[in-house]
Amino acid sequence: MGPDHAPVLFELRGHRGYVGHVAVSPDGRACATSSHDGTVKVWDLASGREIYTCPDHKNGAQDVIFSPDGKYLVTGSGDGEVHFFDVQTGRFVRGVRGHSSYIHRIRFGRNGARMLTAGGDSSLKVWQVTSTRGPRSSRPLHGHTNQVYGVAVDRNGRHAISCSGDNTLRLWDLITGQQLKQFSCSSEVFNVKYYTDDAVAACTENGKIFLWRP
Repeated sequence: MGPDHAPVLFELRGHRGYVGHVAVSPDGRACATSSHDGTVKVWDLASGREIYTCPDHKNGAQDVIFSPDGKYLVTGSGDGEVHFFDVQTGRFVRGVRGHSSYIHRIRFGRNGARMLTAGGDSSLKVWQVTSTRGPRSSRPLHGHTNQVYGVAVDRNGRHAISCSGDNTLRLWDLITGQQLKQFSCSSEVFNVKYYTDDAVAACTENGKIFLWRP
């Protein structure tokens, strides 16, 4: 059976707006979906059943990710707030104001002690996260001049790559907060991901894919 004829296991229905992001839990048993209807839903992957809904994301739910330890579901809303929910119960744990506009992307460092958020307000922020209190402080990384659409953290958690509507990719030292390198593209850069320990792939608004070894 070819890939065009693979059977559909489940069709997960419940959102009332378009679904922008999906994340799979570290144990592979559940997935979370975020929608512009303002909700995040968590689904059981064995049965396709909805487990619970996390409501009240103003201006739509943007990115969604599970914390590396699997304890928290972390979401970003259109009003710039980061929400932490208990994975087991769906209970709201804490919210922090991270940006003045959309949170396009949330990413964790290797051990979960550091979290990065990329915002529509042209800022990239680094958060220190504790297991008991969630994010307790943030530090902005200055440089981008337009919306920051994406960010990726390398395997050792020391460096991050961000991409922006200012047509650039930027490499950051997460210990010092310094920008190390910059790569200019021909149009807005919408997403970036490490594909080896020292190389990234990025996609742009004009349909090009860039491979960059910083």
